Amino acid sequence: MAQKRYTSVDTLRFLSILAIIFYHYRTYIIPGGFLAVDVFFIISGLFVTRSLIKKRSSDRPPALPLTFFKRAKKNWFPMFVVIAICLTAILLFRHDLLVNVSSDVWSSLTFTNNWQQILSGSSYFQEMIHPSLFTHLWYVAVYMQLMLIWPPLYYYGISRFKDFKVQGWVILGFVLISALAMGLIFTSGEDPTRVYYGTDTRAFTFLIGALLAVWHVPEQFEQVFKIKKWWLLDILTLVLFFGSVALMFVLKDGSGWTYRGGMLLFDGLVALTIAGLMQEHSILRRVFEWKPLVWLGERSLPMYLWYYPIYIVWHSAAKNQNWLTDNIWAQIILIMALALVTDAIIIRKYWTTPIFNPPKGSKIRLFTGIKQIFNRHGKRSAQILFALFVFIYGATAIALATAPTETNISVQEKAAADQQKQNEERNRKLAEQKEKAEKDFATYYDKLETDDKQKIDNVGKDLAKKTYGMSATFIGDSLTVGVSDYIYTFYPMSIVDAQVGRQLYNTEDTIANLANNGQLADTVVVDLGANGPFTKNQLETMIQQIGKDKTIYLVNTHVDRPWRDQVNSVLEEATSENNHLHLIDWNSYFQANNNNWLEEDGVHLNDTGDQAWIKVVGDAMTK
Repeated sequence: MAQKRYTSVDTLRFLSILAIIFYHYRTYIIPGGFLAVDVFFIISGLFVTRSLIKKRSSDRPPALPLTFFKRAKKNWFPMFVVIAICLTAILLFRHDLLVNVSSDVWSSLTFTNNWQQILSGSSYFQEMIHPSLFTHLWYVAVYMQLMLIWPPLYYYGISRFKDFKVQGWVILGFVLISALAMGLIFTSGEDPTRVYYGTDTRAFTFLIGALLAVWHVPEQFEQVFKIKKWWLLDILTLVLFFGSVALMFVLKDGSGWTYRGGMLLFDGLVALTIAGLMQEHSILRRVFEWKPLVWLGERSLPMYLWYYPIYIVWHSAAKNQNWLTDNIWAQIILIMALALVTDAIIIRKYWTTPIFNPPKGSKIRLFTGIKQIFNRHGKRSAQILFALFVFIYGATAIALATAPTETNISVQEKAAADQQKQNEERNRKLAEQKEKAEKDFATYYDKLETDDKQKIDNVGKDLAKKTYGMSATFIGDSLTVGVSDYIYTFYPMSIVDAQVGRQLYNTEDTIANLANNGQLADTVVVDLGANGPFTKNQLETMIQQIGKDKTIYLVNTHVDRPWRDQVNSVLEEATSENNHLHLIDWNSYFQANNNNWLEEDGVHLNDTGDQAWIKVVGDAMTK
């Protein structure tokens, strides 16, 4: 007997997809939107476990391997087609995105994408460094790994305890172990991808859904609210729903609180919200059963498959700015359109063709299919679709065969990590730096290494004479990491705190640590905005934390991304309103004078670009 379908949950799926999309496009507004993927894990844990409970009460043993392969096929084929279309597109138009794509594709198709990314050092939260169209497929990998592990574990293990309460306590134990592992493995200040991707550290989200099933929480709600008035249930569900939404505006992807209890709290609120939306007498359930939203929610899988490639190509890693890169709503409409077409053709089979996309239930027959296609009485629509598949799969093979596996981007990543460690060591040896700088410039210059002398000679001794005795704190992202050698040479009495992928609205802990360690100088230089936009309020919050008694220089950004103008506009407005803030208009200088100053990624500065940056910043600070 098939499970009852709760269409209200489909609406929740659609809303979750929107939250995930807006997290990527507007991280500074909804910094915890990445948590919305947990909704899918919880829903899966709930309904998969309910199905297993029914099978356990049946006399017939379940065909768990067959069930797994059916689930795998349901996810694998749409994912494969989307991957193939994306590979065809970047082969034709964006060769730069072919870098290391082979490993991303093979790991996605074998449902190991999450571990491949962990082992290769990729990051879900730093797509600017190494953009990939298939980063988001970590979720499909974790889901299928849980589908491989959980059904036999529950059916042949946990369900041996006849008492559902005991089963629940066992599952709760696994939840706490997984959540504890997330908290222990996470390291503050480091990229959280390991705990966000790991099957071990994400299992608790799925298992919370399983807890709903074995403890019959939806049924418990029904029993409780049969006695009470049903409107109390709707109030409770609304509070739970908006509580989980509020957490998405509070929790941040780099915060220790997120991975040490915050995500667990979010998942608990979502799980109880789902239980509330499953109640037959709930008015809120009827609202969530509005057919247009349900219809969209039923197509959440292709929406998920398409959103990230569109985001990377036309937003995060866009090469040229145009009306589409500047229009987020147009991109969302494109995501929806591609998802609906994929759903209609690949999932619902409204348009079929032999071999590549046969009707549901039919077998793939190679020679019979070829005869049908080349039969002049065959359907023209099937022939067109067949030709499209041949072209797409042929282009996919070429893309995989020619995709480069070694790139300057991976070298840059390693260099940035090494440079960051060197900067931390230099910061610890600030006393030695000050001792050098206290001598006259000639003595300071003579004691420099040859490479550092060359840096000063290239930029100009006149500038170095003015800056070498200045004390400042530089706060930045990977661009600042790249130019830090020049900063230390020209400002030997200064501190550089720069981190790859840093966002302005995630600097609260950074500034607090600098202040507590006595490393927040009277002059502070902030170079943030390359990784994404921020609001005026977020900038003002950062400035207040640094202190209005400080002289603060804000360096605007040159990155050719849709958010550049917004970032620079916010910086200009802030500096015009505050006397202790000074704008360093690096972008205007870059646009007027750029002469091959960028690395191959089109974002980070090469050595010539570093020289130009330090000159512009130095001139602004010494005038």
